[in-house]
Amino acid sequence: MKIRNILKYRRIFAYFLIAIFVVWLIFYLLKHKSDFQFLLTVNWQYIVVIALLIIIFLYMSGRFLQTMLVRFNIRLKLFEYFGLAVVTTMGNYLIPFQGGMGMRAFYLRKKHGFSYSEFAGTSGANYVIVFFIYSLILVLFLTILYLKNNIINLPLIIFGTIVLSVCSTVIIFAPKLKTSKNRWWQKAVIMINCWHKIRKNKRLIFDLTVLAFMNLFINALTFYYSFKAFGLNISLFKAIFMSNLAGLSLLINLTPGAIGIREAVVVFSGQIISIPSAESLSVALLNRSVALLVVFILGPIFSYILRKELKNETKK
Repeated sequence: MKIRNILKYRRIFAYFLIAIFVVWLIFYLLKHKSDFQFLLTVNWQYIVVIALLIIIFLYMSGRFLQTMLVRFNIRLKLFEYFGLAVVTTMGNYLIPFQGGMGMRAFYLRKKHGFSYSEFAGTSGANYVIVFFIYSLILVLFLTILYLKNNIINLPLIIFGTIVLSVCSTVIIFAPKLKTSKNRWWQKAVIMINCWHKIRKNKRLIFDLTVLAFMNLFINALTFYYSFKAFGLNISLFKAIFMSNLAGLSLLINLTPGAIGIREAVVVFSGQIISIPSAESLSVALLNRSVALLVVFILGPIFSYILRKELKNETKK
């Protein structure tokens, strides 16, 4: 009962944050109407490009999952890993605190016998690898910004260094635990030791790293073409910087789909590289709108396909 109450309050808190963001957004748009005149010049051809890039991003996210699960003798088909990426993203929009991951865990457990402990362990390994790469890139980009433009942001440097240090510590010093007869402790052992199973395979780490870099670049292209859609031009360097910080916003993912959180991070990153808040916010909202359109068109389709796959499995 206590856990149920905690989840209830967390859900209320998440939607409260969304409500605050919506109210702030309405007041901001009304107060700065003149700053958003460029929205009337939107080039709708770029919307198609952005939608395609989001689909490719979802596909690569699915490939990341597929590549990792091969190490656990699970070989997902195309409709499974792509479908799970889509359904998970849709679930994250509907349920606070990455709720879509629960849907993914349930499917893998029912269809492939992948335990919840192993799922938690591989998900943790996923975040460690991705956040290590993103924080490393953030520190490098901040260094370049300082050397080239004498721009320094101490809070962001501290944040990037802390995330990089934590991930590096896990990668290097994570303990390998012995099996236990205690049922609950054994679940923790399985979860933590998943990292060692992944880390031992150097080719797997290389493949996952390449996929993470590719997704970062694809996401950067969505920012690049989102600016293009409004007739605005930014360098690919700036687009990668914004994409990188947007990816790190998962660390403070308090609302469904990080609504409001991601937009705030995009505006913040734009200010660092001298992009007006109105332009950054417009790009963030365009990205969000296209992503929602893509996910809620494909999501129900793949939900049906995956649910049908589970029904076929139970009949065997």
